[in-house]
Amino acid sequence: MARYSVQYTNAGVPQTGLSPTVTWRYEDGSGSPGAAPTVNELDAVNAPGWYYFDASPTKKIVVTVDGTATVPNAERYVGMVISQDDYATTEARLAVLDTAIADHVWDEARAGHVGAGTFGAGVLVDGVNAGAIVAASFGAAAIDGAALAATASAEIADAVWDEARAGHVGAGTFGEGVLVESVNAGGIVAASFAAGAIDAAAIATDAIDSDAIATDALAALELDASAVAEIADGVWDELLQAHVSGGSAGEAMDRMFRSMIRTEGSSEHIADANDVAGEKFYAPNVPVLGRSGSFAMRRALFTRTTTGIQEVCRVIEINESPPGDRYFRVAEPLATKITGGVAIGDKLVVMNVDDPSADEIMGEPMAAHDTDGTFGDNIRRVLALRQSNMRTVWDTWTAAGQPTHGFVYVYDSKADLVADTAPWALSTGKYEITQSYTGINPTTYISTKEA
Repeated sequence: MARYSVQYTNAGVPQTGLSPTVTWRYEDGSGSPGAAPTVNELDAVNAPGWYYFDASPTKKIVVTVDGTATVPNAERYVGMVISQDDYATTEARLAVLDTAIADHVWDEARAGHVGAGTFGAGVLVDGVNAGAIVAASFGAAAIDGAALAATASAEIADAVWDEARAGHVGAGTFGEGVLVESVNAGGIVAASFAAGAIDAAAIATDAIDSDAIATDALAALELDASAVAEIADGVWDELLQAHVSGGSAGEAMDRMFRSMIRTEGSSEHIADANDVAGEKFYAPNVPVLGRSGSFAMRRALFTRTTTGIQEVCRVIEINESPPGDRYFRVAEPLATKITGGVAIGDKLVVMNVDDPSADEIMGEPMAAHDTDGTFGDNIRRVLALRQSNMRTVWDTWTAAGQPTHGFVYVYDSKADLVADTAPWALSTGKYEITQSYTGINPTTYISTKEA
């Protein structure tokens, strides 16, 4: 890139604040070099009237710089011819010249440049004379970290660690303190490590095994409370099926658990369909539920065939979909499904599959047990009367307007009582009432169950 300058004056007075423009064409008539460059004012104060533009010509260009109408016509237009040789050739020649000068400097005979204190005298050639470099050759702290190349620092450090330890065993020295092959008794104490210095990433897999720790090397005092907590947590996170060797605590727990599940008429079921959602366990021998309501809180043991993992779950209900294809709806404790889904071949051992549990009995909706005379029907009526959700409807009166016959309707809730209209279909029960009088005074009141 080369820079070209022009000056504008008016009667010899430099003109500032102009906005000159450039028009140009190749000298050989082959067209325009492209968009014209922008002309900038150099310095209105220190170089008034001077303007410049930058260009990188590849061949000769004829240029006209228009100073605009502000400049008198006689001085408005400045023409010039610019060429590639204007800049690039000169730079190339200077580069060659620089190289030649430098080459001559280093080729100079040293014998002619040995005056004391000159640069020539200070340049050492052929090597360093014996004794030429002594302590006095360097000022205090002349060589610091910045003066050493990275490779020099690395070589020095490398040499330190390559030193034979036998030559550096003086009591109290760093060499004597560097322990190799074994650790002196008491050499490592709690203060040897900063907090968090040794974590999981600092220890390779299997780096510490039983051979690496002496008997009783770790006692209660060496374990922090957090370490004890992590160990205990890890024990309870272990998969039970990995610890069922004969005579082990895991095997005893497994047998005890299985005995709890398999008591009281338990049944075993093998899944014959996949359920990715983990909610339905289809099996050929799922029983028909002969009672209404849900099959709640039935305890069961789920075994995943592919891994052998077992977990406690519960059967929420027995249902069918499509009709005739029955399944257990299953879930983990405090969840609504079996995590990981159910696959063909998985096993489900259901405890006491044919009898209702206490939870199921108490969880039965009363609306499903309203047959006259049943325990459920009587409970509903007692609750309705106890809550005073009752409506009295009279249909017969004396000549004096005294009610003598009617019905009392009882309801499960106030909402049903308020919403009901004749013929009072929302009522839980119906009682017939009769009343007699002596004069204006009621003498008898009879209430009998109607429905």
